[in-house]
Parts: sequence; C-alpha cells; structure tokens
Amino acid sequence: MNGAFVTFGRPATGGRAAATIVSCRLGAAAFAAAVAALLAAAHGVALAKAAEDVATPAKTLSGGTVEARKESIRGLARAGGAAAVKPLAAALRDGEAPVRRAAALALATVADGLGAADTDGGDLDEAISAAVPPLIGLLADADTGVVQAAATALGVIGPDDDDTTDDLVDALGRAAARVKDADACAACVTALADVGPAAASATPVLARLLRHDRPTVREAAATALAAIGPEARAAVPELARALADRERLVAAAAAAALAGIGPDARAAVGPLVAALGAEDPLLRGTAIRALAAIGPDAAAATGPLVAALAREKDADVSLAIVDACGEIGPDAREAAPALVGLLASADAETRAAAAYALAAIGGGAAATASAALERLLGDAVPAVRVAAADGLVGMGRAGPAVRKAIAAGLADADADVRAAAAEAAGDLGAAALGLAPKLATLATDDKDVDVRVAAVAALAGLGDAATAALGRALADADADVRHAAAYALADDTDAAATLVGPLVKALGDENVPVQLEAAYALARVGPGAAAARPALERLAAGDDDVVADVARQALAEIGGAKAAAR
Repeated sequence: MNGAFVTFGRPATGGRAAATIVSCRLGAAAFAAAVAALLAAAHGVALAKAAEDVATPAKTLSGGTVEARKESIRGLARAGGAAAVKPLAAALRDGEAPVRRAAALALATVADGLGAADTDGGDLDEAISAAVPPLIGLLADADTGVVQAAATALGVIGPDDDDTTDDLVDALGRAAARVKDADACAACVTALADVGPAAASATPVLARLLRHDRPTVREAAATALAAIGPEARAAVPELARALADRERLVAAAAAAALAGIGPDARAAVGPLVAALGAEDPLLRGTAIRALAAIGPDAAAATGPLVAALAREKDADVSLAIVDACGEIGPDAREAAPALVGLLASADAETRAAAAYALAAIGGGAAATASAALERLLGDAVPAVRVAAADGLVGMGRAGPAVRKAIAAGLADADADVRAAAAEAAGDLGAAALGLAPKLATLATDDKDVDVRVAAVAALAGLGDAATAALGRALADADADVRHAAAYALADDTDAAATLVGPLVKALGDENVPVQLEAAYALARVGPGAAAARPALERLAAGDDDVVADVARQALAEIGGAKAAAR
C-alpha cells in the first residue's frame, strides 16, 4: 500500500533535537490530515505568542508614566501585526505629545513590515487603513514633532482609496503651509511626494515652498513636484526660478521636476539653457534631460546644446546632450555636424547615441550624415551597426545593407541589440516584410520582455506570419507584451479583423491599457467585430469611466456610427 512517513517530535530540553520521534506509515489522506493538524498546532502556538506579545504592552498604555507608555509602544512595534495596530491607533489620542509621536512612528514601523510577522490572524492592511484617519487628524496637532511623525507614518502607509487620498493631500498641504518647523514641513512634503500624481491639488502649496528659507524644504518641494509630474505644470514659473537656487541640490531637483512635467515646461527653456553653464555636472545633466523631456518645443536650445557639447568634459553629460538633440527631433538639424563628428568617437556608446540622434533628426541631417552612417554599418560593435542602420532608416536610406545590418541585429546574442534591431525594423515599415518571420519568432519566443515588446510593435502590417504572432502575443504572460500586441492591432485593421476572438478575450484582461487598445482595435474592425458586443457592453456598464467611454465608442462603431477616437 502506498503511503508516506510522518515524524512527530517535540524539542528536547535546551531546544535541541527531539529525544523521542514517533514514525507512522500513513495513507495519503491521513498524511494530509496529519500535516494540517501539525500546521494548525504550530499556528496556534504562534497566535498565542503574538497575543502575549501584544497584550502585555497594550495593558500599560492606559496608565503609567510617559516613558512607560513609550516603552509599551516600542514593544507593540516589535510585536507587529494587526493586533498591535488598534492599541497604537488609540495611543494617537494620548494627552502627551511624546506618546502620540511614538505611536505614529510605531505605526510606520508596523506598516513598513519592520515589526514581527503578522501571525495574529488579523488583516494587517485593513487594520493599518483604519489608522489613517486618526493619523491625518494629527497633522493639525499643536506639537510639530507629532506632525512630523504623523506625516512620516502617512508617507509609509499611503491612502487606501480616492476619498482618503483627497483628505490626505489636503491635510498634508495645509500642514506643510502651516508649520514653522522645517523638519515637520519637509516630512509633510515628502509624504506628498509618496502620494505621487494624485497629490496634484497640492501644487500651489509646493510651488510656494520653493521659496522656503530652508534648503531641505525647497528640495523636498521640488522632488514632490517631480513626483506629481505633468499635472504640476502650474509650478513651472517657480521651478524655473529655482534653477538659480544657491543650493545645487535644490536647483537640480527643480530641473528634475521640469523634466517630469515634460512638454508643458516649455516656458522654462530659457532658464534651463542658462543652467547649461552651471559648474555642477548634476545640474547641467538634469537641465539637459529636462530640455529633452520638453522635446520639439525646446528647439531654441539646439545652438546652446551644441556649444555645451563642445566644452563638456563629463561623459554622461555629453551623452545627455546627444540624447536631447534627438528628442528635439527634426528642428535640431543644426546639431547634425557635431553629431556626425561623434560617429568617429572611440567610445561605442557615444557612436550609437549619435546615430540614434541623427535618426531622430531625420532627412534634415541626411546630406551631412549619410556617408558616415553607411561606414558604421561595418562597425565592430553590433549595437553601433544597428544604431547606424536606424539612423539611415530615419533618413529614408533603407537599402539592402541597412536591412542586412538589422537582420543581423535581430539574431544577436545581446538582448539590448535584438530589441534595438526590432525597433529599427519597425521604423522600416513595409520594407521590413522580409524580416517578418524572424520578428514573429522574437515576438513570441524571446526570453527578454523588451525584445518581445519591440518585435510585436514592428509586426503591424507585415502579413499573415505577423498576424499569427500578434494573436499569440495577446496571450503573453507579460502585460507590456499584450498591450503592444493590442496596440499594433489597433493600427492594423486587416490583422485585427482576423483576430476578433483573441481581441474579445483581451477585453477581459486584468490590465486596463490592454482592454483599451483591444477596444480601439475592435472599433476599427467595425461591423465585422459584432461578436465583441456582449463583452463591450459589460465594459460600457463598468465602474472605470475611461474604459466605459471607449467601450461605448467601440459599440457605436460596430453599429456603423462614428469611429472611436484615440
């Protein structure tokens, strides 16, 4: 009879191995039952230990000296788990500020997982969420140390829903504007940074704090604005002013915030250009990255960027300048001669970066750069050969030698080279038809996610082999690959029309961007996607307003109405 051995033992005195072991031969069902009993017994011991760890310090929180209550709080923090949260939350209402401060910091410790494991059977996330409102209340505390501790805890915990987010951002913003203590103010601002884009309503407060007399607060404010991103556009004037801050870290943080805002920071191009002459390479590099993020609207910076490239000694900053010229695009053609000069650099990364920048500038650089790029097709470094090929594609020079270099890149052992070659193939458009079989293989079989994404993106419009691969990619384990496949199909109506079934399945994807692109693709198929109507109707009735709106547009298109807009 088949079975299994289970050994039961108990620790001997002194914690050594068990002196007595009982072995039993059991059937499978009895074995499972025995293991379950052992686990239950072990969990019971853990529960009892956790309860004891929490109960003892919790009792002393209602009385005793301030130091005794603080020691009890430290004990609860060490114990951790959901059971520790309730007494800690209660201690937030203590009449003594040092106790409230200790309780807030202890909640941060428990929430951050620094305490003991949650073995008390409670729901730690739920318990911590219940502590958020009283912590928000402490942001109005008269003691700035309590405010700082509460902000620190809230930064660790974060909001648990949209309503709490609004309350949290409002309270943190008011506290940051109110408190005089710089450390407490900086803690509130840092917590806003932890909230991220949802803290956009605090932008006016953060913009004013860029003029705070303490550099730690100014830097924190700029960092929070960077975390908010494009929605912090109202702060651009103050951030532009902060580029001249006497503290280098503040100025660099302001530049990083402008980079995070992106094209809407176009009004700061002038101050960013001025920062190109800063002594600090961190500030120079960050200002250059901000110009790159602004993109074509930073075209006026091209001349100063070229001048800066000629005098720059820091290799990373030089590469940032090259990248910025590429991000500015065709209007940066003034930079073409300098970039062509870099194609002869001894550094392979510099040669590749210059080639990609020339590709982005495109036809405007062709007369200056084509011959040099063609020579690079024979470069000893595969990544440079692919970059040169991409540069020539960008200039409309996609001859046999270019396609050969891209094909070789698709077979390279380096995943970065394969991904770059796939992107270059995507730039070829219909001229990449001969590469479709290899791209199809990479799209579904390559172990590297970035390679699969790039290959999938290149497959749109490349025929039956490409269509079949896009269908398989819709079921990829990685959401980025699935999204790339749905996006490609939204741009390839003929392929989408043969993949209505997989696209309908993608409407139920756990990833919202995949759902949206699948809906767009089905909308463009039109009446031929009638099978998608039930799934689209479910999405149209759902809670996500964006998804529901796109689903309704797709339904209208399937019925012959106006096509969905992207």
